[in-house]
Amino acid sequence: MSGKTREQVIEEMAQIAGVKIKLDTYKKWETRTPLPHHLIIAFCEVTGADPYLLLTGTPFRLGRPIPTRHQATPQTAA
Repeated sequence: MSGKTREQVIEEMAQIAGVKIKLDTYKKWETRTPLPHHLIIAFCEVTGADPYLLLTGTPFRLGRPIPTRHQATPQTAA
């Protein structure tokens, strides 16, 4: 979606993160293996991906509270 080739994404991510990334490894991240945590920010910087959407599958809407699974119940003073 960024308009970049896999090779371009790999090269730019490797520069940002300071690691070597193989094409076969990157292809696995696209299909079946999760992207390693230490590369998420580099991936988002290179591709313009929204990290919140990448991690949750839900787009972040500025001005709305971030959805949580557990809503705290307000405590009242006794």
